[in-house]
Amino acid sequence: MLQLEPQTLGPVANRVDIAYDLGIRCMLLTFNTRNFLGDGCGERTDSGLSHLGLDVVERMNKVGMLIDLSHCGVKTTMDAIEASKDPVLINHAGARALYPNMMRLKTDEQIHALAEKGGVIGTSAIPNQLSNAKRQGIHDLLNHVDYVVKLVGVDHVAIGLDIHFDDHVAFHRKLQTIMKGTGQQLNAEYMEGLVNPEEWPNITRGLVSRGYSDQEIEKIIGGNALGIIERVIR
Repeated sequence: MLQLEPQTLGPVANRVDIAYDLGIRCMLLTFNTRNFLGDGCGERTDSGLSHLGLDVVERMNKVGMLIDLSHCGVKTTMDAIEASKDPVLINHAGARALYPNMMRLKTDEQIHALAEKGGVIGTSAIPNQLSNAKRQGIHDLLNHVDYVVKLVGVDHVAIGLDIHFDDHVAFHRKLQTIMKGTGQQLNAEYMEGLVNPEEWPNITRGLVSRGYSDQEIEKIIGGNALGIIERVIR
């Protein structure tokens, strides 16, 4: 990975244009740790966006690239929402109110700010990030969907699974250093009913069972995501 000296940071924001030309239309500002743009959700402190981070937000707005705040710290998330002229995206997370020890999840304050800007939060299906129970599954995803819908309305809720076809828990066991500071505990071995993306239809079934209308389900499982894509990507 290219390591940048502080004096070389000036033109870095222009690299957003390079990423855009390569076809990238959505980008995380940080992962769990700190970078030159801001602080991730696993840092022991959260200083928010740097000057470079603000420049990158402005540049992403200019070219028409979605800003993803899924792994950002609280202040970094709030700074980016405030600085962005466009709605922003929390691609894969959930509500911290339902699992307060998980720093990867978003507070009510962050979710409200996102919604007020016209943004969308996708609910993930990552094992051990929506709950610390021994058995976890689709009911946990649906609980987070229900909570955010009640908090800010159905127009700001989507699905952002962020799971794959391998053993996600084994993956996290091998890479626990990248989860340091997030509060994650590997209690469950998998998500019942959402082991991999092929089980997506269970989400629709679950939303039906919880009383959502056809129109609301269409928004949650794709309509809201397509809406923010159409508004931001140019």
